[in-house]
Amino acid sequence: MPQKKMKIVKRLLSLALLLALCSGCGQSRRSYGSLPVWQAPPVLTQQLAGETAASGFVLRPPQGYQPAASDTFRPLEMFGGGLHLWEGPMTGDGRSFLSVIVIDRLNAAKPEDVLARTLAIRRRHLTGFTQTVPERGTIHGVVFARTYWSGIHTYKGSGQTSVQQGYTYATTGLAHAVSLEGYETRNCVGSDCTARPFAATSLPVAEAAILSLRRK
Repeated sequence: MPQKKMKIVKRLLSLALLLALCSGCGQSRRSYGSLPVWQAPPVLTQQLAGETAASGFVLRPPQGYQPAASDTFRPLEMFGGGLHLWEGPMTGDGRSFLSVIVIDRLNAAKPEDVLARTLAIRRRHLTGFTQTVPERGTIHGVVFARTYWSGIHTYKGSGQTSVQQGYTYATTGLAHAVSLEGYETRNCVGSDCTARPFAATSLPVAEAAILSLRRK
């Protein structure tokens, strides 16, 4: 092959390789690149109740969870919005919860801003607070950021302690900025105040409820 043709072929091969490596470079920032799709396994979705409307979207609370008040949407001044809260059944040492926090007055540019706002409240009320590095994914086409966390809560007056552990999902992709949390609180003393293995808690089913979220 003549030298001139060889140079042309090499240039074409180099260009093809560059295009392959940069296949996602032309995507807009709004698409956030290629994100994982978060879904719950069927064994968990089978444990969810029917759909419930909650501020511009619907989700399926776990079976056996009940609204924490007759009016499930409570004012929540600390967030400038409101709260939907479901309580799980009492166990021997604690209870699990599923909450939807709707934030009206928040100029959030990205899901991580909403996540930070919600976790700031947790940090103020929990000692020994730890969390995983936030990650992004999608739930039925809506982009979320999430983190898993734990900490110790001490009740004023009695001094009784409980270990709280759970996760927070946050998004700006709905009508309002929204945080969704699943968490359980368990009474504890001393060295017993440590987070349990995730699979040994009620948290997987409450997480399946969050992953059932979809726009109306």
